[in-house]
Amino acid sequence: MHTLEWPSLAVEWIPDRRFADPERDYTLNYVLVGTQAARGQPNVVRVMEVAVANPEAAGVMYDLYGDADMDHGDAEMEEMYKACVDPGKLFTNVQGHLACEQVVHVDAPVLRIRALPVETNIVAVKTASGFVGVYNLVQDLATDARGHTVPEALLRGHKAGGFGLAWNVAKLGHIASGGDDGLVNYWDIQHRISVDYVEGGAGPDLIGPEVQPLQRLTGHSDVVTDVTWHETHGHLLASASMDGDVRIWDTRFNTVCTTISGAHVGGTTSAQFHPVGAFQLATGGMDSAVHLWDIRRPHDPVVALAYHGRAVQAVQWSPFDERVLASSGDDGRVVVWDIGKASLPYAYSEEGLAPPEVSFVHLGHMGRVTAHAWSRCRQDPLLMASTDTVNGLQIYRPRESVVKDFIPSLMR
Repeated sequence: MHTLEWPSLAVEWIPDRRFADPERDYTLNYVLVGTQAARGQPNVVRVMEVAVANPEAAGVMYDLYGDADMDHGDAEMEEMYKACVDPGKLFTNVQGHLACEQVVHVDAPVLRIRALPVETNIVAVKTASGFVGVYNLVQDLATDARGHTVPEALLRGHKAGGFGLAWNVAKLGHIASGGDDGLVNYWDIQHRISVDYVEGGAGPDLIGPEVQPLQRLTGHSDVVTDVTWHETHGHLLASASMDGDVRIWDTRFNTVCTTISGAHVGGTTSAQFHPVGAFQLATGGMDSAVHLWDIRRPHDPVVALAYHGRAVQAVQWSPFDERVLASSGDDGRVVVWDIGKASLPYAYSEEGLAPPEVSFVHLGHMGRVTAHAWSRCRQDPLLMASTDTVNGLQIYRPRESVVKDFIPSLMR
């Protein structure tokens, strides 16, 4: 748990940036956190280094420093290797370590951060001004005359800010944004995000390389709250809006191919395509529900998940388990759902207090949860981070035995 200087509306892990030492029982991971500073105060994105316990390291360290052939219990083995290891290499001595490693200065409060999945250290930052800046964190970051960090690419096209932002996994360099102006824009910046890109870079006195959208998609009658690209069909783009609808666009023709009308009562706040399923889409809304859709039959959700007490603000599929989905919202909860349990009876949950799909609930936040993110590190697939309205940043790992607590007798 860490208290930030200002509330944060955006959190994101840097994919695959992780330092591990077989002689240490912890790893160093890196998370991006944006600020929502008070008027007149500077806004930044901070790269935070965090020490995370590595429970699998205990056995490895004991093999290095102890007698691996002896039969010891876990507690006894842990005490034995602790006596052999330099205290500086133990998580107990670095627990709570969360240090700022790098700062990106931006022009307005940070609304969304998205890291490019296939190119570590390239991140897109969307601010309340409506601009999207793309930064390469491994290059020297110059600043302009106003003290703002100069991006590799500055994406224009919105008249207002907004929370929709997504990289296209199937088409490298394609990125989409949805705004409070009701627009859905997408850009192609592949030539600007290469690690080797130098020519055309901005100097310290320049605004930066500006890019206009390939296309502006119009049709929503209210704020566009989220956008998501299909994981394999890179021409499909979905947008969620406070008008309640979810529109799926075919960017080859810039037309709507499917509309989910009234996906959520009061407005749809979030949407994400399934990472594996070709026709599956998850949405969250102001009605406190999470819905799973088959986009071939958009009239009714395949599964309706109800557990949040207030509006759901974000949904995100696990990068490494096609059955697991996380949602967060205004009730201060981060809920992990296991869709594989959808066929279980309601009594599967203890005393029927929650639907059977609820596998884990994080209740540590004191305010509304503003953002959550799965780590995309394969070595630690259940690691999560989330932020709230009372300046809280929390990092945690649900136990796999809790998330996947299937009971064979109930599955028959």
